[in-house]
Amino acid sequence: MVTLTSTDCLRELADRLTDRGLRVRIDQPIGRPRALHVSNPGVSGSAETVFLEDRALWWSWGDLLAAESNLDAAAAGICRLLGAPAPSWN
Repeated sequence: MVTLTSTDCLRELADRLTDRGLRVRIDQPIGRPRALHVSNPGVSGSAETVFLEDRALWWSWGDLLAAESNLDAAAAGICRLLGAPAPSWN
C-alpha cells in the first residue's frame, strides 16, 4: 500500500479536477491546513476551497467532504457543487 503525503493527495485530486475542466491551486496558508482552491471557468462565481486536515478533506464551511483515501468521492462532490461534469471512474 502506498501512502500519499498531504501534498500528493491534493495534487492527485487537482489532476482529477483539471481533467473535468476545473481550475485549481494548492495553497498553504500560514497557520492553516493545506488547501485546494477550485473554480469552474464555465460558471460565473463558481469557486470553493477544500482543506486537507486530519487525513480528511473538508469543505470551507467545515463539513466533511471525504476521507483523503477516497479521492473519487471528493472529486465527485466538488464537481457536483461547481456544476462541472461528474467524473466517471469505473
